[in-house]
Amino acid sequence: DLIIDVVASKYQINSIKTPNFNTGTDRVHWSAHQIQAEKIINLQGDEPLISPDALNKFAKHIDNCTSTKPLIINGLSVLHQKKAFDPNNVKAVINNFDEVVYLSRKPLRNSQDSSNDFIYLKQLGLYGFSIDALNQFSSCEQTRLEKAESIEMLRWIEHRNTLSSLILDTPSISVDTPEDLAEVEHFLALNK
Repeated sequence: DLIIDVVASKYQINSIKTPNFNTGTDRVHWSAHQIQAEKIINLQGDEPLISPDALNKFAKHIDNCTSTKPLIINGLSVLHQKKAFDPNNVKAVINNFDEVVYLSRKPLRNSQDSSNDFIYLKQLGLYGFSIDALNQFSSCEQTRLEKAESIEMLRWIEHRNTLSSLILDTPSISVDTPEDLAEVEHFLALNK
């Protein structure tokens, strides 16, 4: 905690320390009420490569949403087949309306491309929320599938809510292991 406070102070970053919660979305819910925000973007710290262009596209998409229902949008990216079997990469299946119908740590195919390769979509640590959706999410009990998969957005789906998605063309290596960190460092060295 002290390191976070020092870094935030050094770079003049506004920060909020939350109490303990079961999920990051529950922490975002609590934080949103501290700053009284109506729309919130959560970019998780383990996603260092999501590009500024992708973030801007995501923010514009949220601003342009006119849904009257509580809104949660999940950023997705195409996942290379060899990474589809890594349980640290959460895979998403979407329908024809760009709604996420299921998320899993197991490989889930969305379709095949013209070369008969399977297409996998990765859930990014990038979410957009309306305050109404955050209120509703946090009032729902954790669900069986959420606990089994350890994926909090399954709570939203299991309570019969729509999880919208936006597929972004951005590099994404979630840093969950020392090998992931080495891969990110290699990517950054090649793309200076």
